[in-house]
Amino acid sequence: MGVVWAVYLNTYELIVLVYGFSYISFVLFYCNSFLVVMKSVKWSKTWNTSSIISDCVGEEERYVKNVENLLRSDHTIPFIARYRKEMTGDMSTDKLYKIKEQLNRLDNLTKKIEKSIKDIEKLGSLTPNLSEAIAACTSATMLEQVTAAYKPGKKKSKSEQARNAGLGSVAEQLIDGRKVDFNTLVGSHAELKSVKNVIDGTKDILIDIRNIGNLKHFQVMAINRGENLKALSVKIDLSQNGIYAIKQECTKVLSRVLDNNLKHETVEDACTRLIFPMVCRRTRSWLTEAAVESSIDVFADNLKHLLLTRPVKGINIMAIDPGYKHGCKVAVLDHQGKVLKTDVVYLQNLNSSAGKAKESRFRAADEDKLQKLQVQLRFKTIAIGNGTACRETETSVTKMISEKKFCEGTQYTVIDERGASVYSVTPLAQQELPKLDTNLRSAVSLGRRVLEPLSEYVKIEPQHLGVGQYQHDIAQKKLSSRLEDIVSEAVSFTGVDINTCSLHMLQKIAGLTKARAQAILDTRDSVGYFRNREQIKSIKGIGPKSYEQCIGFLRIYPNQLTKNPEVTAEYEDVGAAVKGKRKLTSSSSAKSKLMKRDVAFCFLDQTSVHPESYHIASALLKEQGLKERDIGTEEFVQKIKQLNPVDVSVSCSEGTKQCILSALSQRTDTDYRDQFARPIFKSTVLSAESLVVGTQLEGRVSNVTHFGAFVDVGVERDGLIHTSKMNGYTVCLGNRVRVKVERKDQKGIGLYLLQVL
Repeated sequence: MGVVWAVYLNTYELIVLVYGFSYISFVLFYCNSFLVVMKSVKWSKTWNTSSIISDCVGEEERYVKNVENLLRSDHTIPFIARYRKEMTGDMSTDKLYKIKEQLNRLDNLTKKIEKSIKDIEKLGSLTPNLSEAIAACTSATMLEQVTAAYKPGKKKSKSEQARNAGLGSVAEQLIDGRKVDFNTLVGSHAELKSVKNVIDGTKDILIDIRNIGNLKHFQVMAINRGENLKALSVKIDLSQNGIYAIKQECTKVLSRVLDNNLKHETVEDACTRLIFPMVCRRTRSWLTEAAVESSIDVFADNLKHLLLTRPVKGINIMAIDPGYKHGCKVAVLDHQGKVLKTDVVYLQNLNSSAGKAKESRFRAADEDKLQKLQVQLRFKTIAIGNGTACRETETSVTKMISEKKFCEGTQYTVIDERGASVYSVTPLAQQELPKLDTNLRSAVSLGRRVLEPLSEYVKIEPQHLGVGQYQHDIAQKKLSSRLEDIVSEAVSFTGVDINTCSLHMLQKIAGLTKARAQAILDTRDSVGYFRNREQIKSIKGIGPKSYEQCIGFLRIYPNQLTKNPEVTAEYEDVGAAVKGKRKLTSSSSAKSKLMKRDVAFCFLDQTSVHPESYHIASALLKEQGLKERDIGTEEFVQKIKQLNPVDVSVSCSEGTKQCILSALSQRTDTDYRDQFARPIFKSTVLSAESLVVGTQLEGRVSNVTHFGAFVDVGVERDGLIHTSKMNGYTVCLGNRVRVKVERKDQKGIGLYLLQVL
């Protein structure tokens, strides 16, 4: 059994990758673009960074250059994506990350090129052609190939030995189309003992010229991971068309050599001994690079959608971490995630053969516990971890619902518990839940994943969340860097209330570090609360650049602050206290908790409008007859939504105008995550046995891979929508979908995607 992947490359035929269990044959048909590259490298100038990246990411070079300049000026990607749209052509964050990665790669490559040229120059082996070839390298692989023979301490190559024997000028004469009498060179050096020695040495130099001057990397679109696991062997075969084309290109370089036998032998030796093996090695290297980049992309995209799961607000919840021997750990939380009650119950499968009277009494007593907890703490939502004993626990809960042992309207959801046990033993968990056993902490974490998923997931290293593909085969430093960027993006775009947020959330905001976030919280502890974004500037460690990058993602809600008695008296005059009008006075009891100078509330601080655009936003509102104090109200929002950018005469760029209107058109309780999926709640349970081909179900995408998407449809195992069964849709982790069962056997459940809900 095997799988065949085909990828089209330019004007040539197909790359056919045949995957087998013990043997893989990669049949590569070379394309015109590769041959063009071979001819161009010898004369190419040093590459332009933005031009290369532009070709790589498929964006206009002018926008790529702008992004490059912004990144080099220490601007963060969330800031660039939200507040510099016109400079980037409104690029997606995915494209921005790609540019950042390519920029880092090329910067590192530049350093390696400079070092290689210096090292080879010290050896006395640097020639203009070699220097030009090194400067033209656009990948580490290519640089390695070009400089392999010139590494300090490396045994001299055959071409170097031939040059030392005085055959360099002979090769140059041949390339210029002049005749050479090889017989006259015999004995001119100790190594030149015969005509054959002279000819072989000359060929080595000609081969070296061909190798250094004209080889450049190209991209391929697939890879075989099996060889890394030592389950497969890999062989790369070049098609006859490809072999012929490469030999023809090599022959052109030596076109002026008059000795046809020498020309033919040189080309054959160069291709067989050097070029073909090098192409095969490069192909494997590029395949690996492509796989790594693609795997990181899959992990990053899945992580982003997991972090941005829509929260379920305003409810109490009971979380159950299922178990057999040690029972099910139970935690009841209020709407803010505060622990109200914890317990341990034993919920065995009520439909199993273990129906002894003693076990029944235990189960009945534990059911009574859950009933009493619901009456006492008034929850109607239950979160069940998807680990060991999940199915039995789910069955028990649904039975209690059907028997009306839980109150009407009770529902449950199954939550992925990966990472919960990791969190439970961290110092942060010990600090947050010092009196709880580690197992009970896991239950608390599960409940909070429903109430406030982002805040809970950021406590866990992304690698432990298990939403990636082949993540253990990737350089962890590179993976971690990308995932940390994704976490920062998710937290920044969601925004945080600077007067209530925790350290582990605040430190993920773009432009902030743990030390800077701690300084902000220390200041908040000393002053009681922040009334204005401007106050952040006075905190030690928050410089102009940090402030610029982070401040648009920090929120201050005046209406929420009025719930604080110490602020009430101050807030009564807030209508006249819009920034720039006059300062507020505070009661003597509040003064001790405020900064030395009074700072007025600014209603724009509760929006995503950046302070750099406050003057524009204020002018816009004045032009429309709107008041800042009404920001977020229903009437205000509706008026803003009716505006067209062309209807606004305030002098600013269209991008800035649109960004401000978008920010002002949101209610103050609007959550960036509202556009994403929320957990699926249900009150009954299905079994795999009850499924038949043709059954239609609703489910939630639990993971996305290169070959398809896994969907939780409420049975024992996730079903798979293969890429060929996507029905033209593209899905993301967390999407609610309607699917049809197409296959059910020992291998699993095969699904067909009907609709993304």
